[in-house]
Amino acid sequence: MSHDKGRFYTASLSVSALTSAPTEVMGLLPSSVSRVELHELIMGQAPTSAIQAMRVELYRGSTGGSTGSAITPVNRDGWATAPASTSAVTGNSTTPNSTSSAVYLHVGTFEQDSGQFRWNPCPAPVLDISQRFTVRVTPLTFSSTPGLAATLVFREVGKIPSA
Repeated sequence: MSHDKGRFYTASLSVSALTSAPTEVMGLLPSSVSRVELHELIMGQAPTSAIQAMRVELYRGSTGGSTGSAITPVNRDGWATAPASTSAVTGNSTTPNSTSSAVYLHVGTFEQDSGQFRWNPCPAPVLDISQRFTVRVTPLTFSSTPGLAATLVFREVGKIPSA
């Protein structure tokens, strides 16, 4: 991993039970000092009975603030003095933000046999400073309350030199 091109971070969460309402599973807000590249999002259901059909919407640019709980990103370098992320990550909010000012980066569904969702964009989309990224999950059918685990991998790449 090259240290001159930004540091990689992971942010993970586990939700014990989703509701039938749309849920903002995760949000990322880059700080005013760095842009962010989005490298991977992995989610998996922990069903109580059967895998649930769920839509996944990935947005860039919502102006709303998150009402979810704070998630501390982990520096993947792993040494004791590795720099902390300057980005804010939140998770698990059943009060979705307005997406009127946002654009879709991706829309998909969970794989029905495995209960997994994996997004590996290539090339990695970039969030500008203070530009929000939102992961929204909406059950399409709802017969039980599945749990969910999610991990987002991102890299802080700094400002554009002239910015």
